Amino acid sequence: EAHYISYALALFERGLDTVVLTAMGGAINKSISVCEILKRRAPGLHQWNAIESRMGKEDKDGGDGGKDTSRMVSFMTITLSTNPDTMAHADALGY
Repeated sequence: EAHYISYALALFERGLDTVVLTAMGGAINKSISVCEILKRRAPGLHQWNAIESRMGKEDKDGGDGGKDTSRMVSFMTITLSTNPDTMAHADALGY
């Protein structure tokens, strides 16, 4: 997590106004933690969230003769920006 935080802070310090965090499955809670730490360390950030589920295929045996199964996988995208107008045109939830 520390690498993501320091990298995102460096991008904001270089003048980039938007950073997007994307995660799926069990990594969603880590991306939320990274987001909250970034908002504390870089005051004035605006946040927009998008959550969706997609059907994903999984190869159970790992080989050509294996059985493929499908399951729903959750995805989350968190957009952090210093500019409140970044997502003004989108139908995203934010604050």
